[in-house]
Amino acid sequence: MKIVNETGQKVAYWIQSAKGGANCGEIDVNGYADWPSYDNDTNVYVGVNGAGDQQEFTITCPKTNTGEQVELAFLAE
Repeated sequence: MKIVNETGQKVAYWIQSAKGGANCGEIDVNGYADWPSYDNDTNVYVGVNGAGDQQEFTITCPKTNTGEQVELAFLAE
């Protein structure tokens, strides 16, 4: 299982499954963590938050217009 960071900032993550144990670390911008031990597993939990001094996700909008939106999405493929 790969956890890919496309947030624009470094993130901390943790991953675990129902069978027990957990792993964690940090992922640089546009980087990823690869955990093949979670491939073909069930009930896998993944969490992320900002790393280091950045404890939350932030998006700066230098200029906004009507109808625009800010998105942060999790996608499982």
